[in-house]
Amino acid sequence: MDVKTEKSHSKTLSTLQLVTETEAARLLATPPGTLRYWRHQGKGPNFVRLGGRVKYDLVEVIDYVDRHRHGFSARAAKGD
Repeated sequence: MDVKTEKSHSKTLSTLQLVTETEAARLLATPPGTLRYWRHQGKGPNFVRLGGRVKYDLVEVIDYVDRHRHGFSARAAKGD
């Protein structure tokens, strides 16, 4: 591994914040079972499996929410 790649990995690992399935479910306001279903379907936020346990990168969970954010349309705001 070259120095640039090693520094990049070190920075990533130092800023990585993993949360449990339960914590991710709480952040997404959905039951943990829904996250399990999404994983089975290949949906939902990216996850990692470490030592047999599922973990979610907090940034990935937040990005998932941002990607699925829906704004009000002008039509909805008017009540049409």
